[in-house]
Amino acid sequence: MMANASSGADIARAELVRIKAVDEIAAESIMIYPPGIPIVIPGEIVSQDILDDLDFYQRSGSVILSDTEGGYIKIIDKEYWEKWSELYEDE
Repeated sequence: MMANASSGADIARAELVRIKAVDEIAAESIMIYPPGIPIVIPGEIVSQDILDDLDFYQRSGSVILSDTEGGYIKIIDKEYWEKWSELYEDE
């Protein structure tokens, strides 16, 4: 699920969390290798299904790649991201 396809997530204020963070908005891509395709892109909400897929691929011998090493991912700091309040202010 995307927070917004033109969200500016790649330039939003971010923080580091363990890749296991559910319902956070990715500020960077996460790729599995092989085959070398992104499984998460900036602006995508990290769901439990995505985390389950990452776990499966890792147990199957794939390498999990992101800009941040050591099992961490940059996520959007929703408190300072204008798009978040525009999209979800009424919820």
